[in-house]
Amino acid sequence: MRDAGAKEVIVLHVNDTRGIDFAALPASKDYMEIERALEEIITEEIGAIEDELKGAGFKVKVRVEKGIPFREILRVEEEEIADLRAAIAEAVVAHGIEGIVTGAVGSVYQATRVQRVCSDLGLWCFNPLWQLDQLALLDQLIEGGYRVMVTGVFAPPLDETWLGRVIDRDTRDALAALWESHGIHPAGEGGEIETTVLDAPLFGGRIEVRSSTPDYRRDSGVLHIDEAEVVDR
Repeated sequence: MRDAGAKEVIVLHVNDTRGIDFAALPASKDYMEIERALEEIITEEIGAIEDELKGAGFKVKVRVEKGIPFREILRVEEEEIADLRAAIAEAVVAHGIEGIVTGAVGSVYQATRVQRVCSDLGLWCFNPLWQLDQLALLDQLIEGGYRVMVTGVFAPPLDETWLGRVIDRDTRDALAALWESHGIHPAGEGGEIETTVLDAPLFGGRIEVRSSTPDYRRDSGVLHIDEAEVVDR
């Protein structure tokens, strides 16, 4: 499953070098009410996802779902899993896929949901980044030629100044300090940050953000990418 985040893109790169062929890259856009609760997640703009995958030379089919407020999630969790199962089953029929690769690093919630669906459908599930040290993962991104932008923040003391910030050495060190002082997961495994990858080794071109609009309120915010395009390096 794909969103526009760094962990998912590095998974594509890792598995490209292992000879795994990706037949389908389903993506969903969830509109979820921003509430201070266990895990607050909002995905980046769908246009950024499409530009990112075009940059990597992929075709993408976007599955749009309305989503629900957090207070209703537990009650309808089975419905959400059913939606995930339907999307993957559709890819099985259309592309003959044999398994699912995720970018889960430490989120048991994320990993077990996908594993459950894979078990139901008789597919294998592979989590190549599982339990990888999160600072080591950021080092991989920086040293590997990735350009990753923070496009969502969902936990204090992360504020609006983080929106649009590129993950470089200074950002990596700042996240490491927040891990020590506030328990912020450097790779956002607790839902504290969301990212958009603008360039990566497997991309055919880089994404240039032409215009964006920050939307920050009540200790949470996103950077809406209003206009972006894939350009030559």
